[in-house]
Amino acid sequence: MFKQANDGHQKEIDDYHVVCAVEYAEAWWFYRDGKNFDYKYEEELSAKHNCHVEIAPVDARTGRFLPAPNVAATLIEEDNGQSLGKAGEHFMWHPWLYHYGDNWRVPHGGNYRIIAHFDQPNFRRYGRTAGRRFTHAVDLAFGHIHIKTGEK
Repeated sequence: MFKQANDGHQKEIDDYHVVCAVEYAEAWWFYRDGKNFDYKYEEELSAKHNCHVEIAPVDARTGRFLPAPNVAATLIEEDNGQSLGKAGEHFMWHPWLYHYGDNWRVPHGGNYRIIAHFDQPNFRRYGRTAGRRFTHAVDLAFGHIHIKTGEK
């Protein structure tokens, strides 16, 4: 994710390795009706969105992507603490790293805090020795994420 991203960070907490990245607003493939992918594209100069926030939950032990329920992001301006709200992130197919993401509208470029949230996955961990389930949901703050506004 960091090869294309304007900025991003990664953290490990208990069973999880979580990646958070930001890019310019972009068109993307989304999974519709459990069967098909559709391409979400909006006029490039619409100014409806000006950044793209991505979250990738990964099993810290195996490095495998976790299809986690209820993935969401909260954006907070670092300079004044103003919250821009919380929004659900969509599953995004990607050739080398599945992730969750969505386009956002921010008032200006600058430093933001992003709180990544996802509920605990409801399946067993991979492997014979890690047969227990994931133990908790995650709310993880990523500070000093520099967002550049614009579109790809």
